[in-house]
Amino acid sequence: MEKALLKTLCLSFLLLSATAFSQEENSFSGMVTYHDSYGMAGVTAHLRDSTGTIIDNVITDNSGNYTFNNVAPGDYTVTFTTDQPAGGVNLIDPFIIQDRISGLITFDNIQELAADVDGNGIVNQDDYNLILIAYMNQENPFPVGPWVFEQRSVTMPEAAREGFTTRGTSSGDSNGSLVPDPKSTSILLTNPIVSLNAGSSDPIEFKLSSGENFNI
Repeated sequence: MEKALLKTLCLSFLLLSATAFSQEENSFSGMVTYHDSYGMAGVTAHLRDSTGTIIDNVITDNSGNYTFNNVAPGDYTVTFTTDQPAGGVNLIDPFIIQDRISGLITFDNIQELAADVDGNGIVNQDDYNLILIAYMNQENPFPVGPWVFEQRSVTMPEAAREGFTTRGTSSGDSNGSLVPDPKSTSILLTNPIVSLNAGSSDPIEFKLSSGENFNI
């Protein structure tokens, strides 16, 4: 009887340990880049469940990396937003869009997202007119908003928990000319120094805070 009880307790302990380890290991990492080049800092990644409800948010670091930890098994979608200043739209963009409409060139997925400034899923003459006339000449905002990002679908537990690369673009910037500011992370003094007097060998101390983790 004692052996059977001990065996049951050992099995229960192993199952609980395995469950805790599995939940802890259910994480995945990714990276957000501007087109196929620069890592984007300060982008908020939203983890959404199968109903589209946001269950977690993380912010990309200065290299564009993010990680969701302790994710329960299931199907998820990761979407992205940012309040960084948009830009990069110049005269090249509407004319390469015209070439794309005429079939002279092809776009990859992120270029298609950038060109579809009315957000209807089709790149056509309306997008060309919105960029060249409404945006560049009249300074009207794009109907789709200032930024668009690819989405990422994830099923947990995921065999590969890192290496997911998702691309973003400023709307209208089909040629990917914008260089996002790598210093977009704000750094705040918690006790601002108005003035001080110190000798050349005297230490100076002050506190810093930031909205995210980063290396100094």
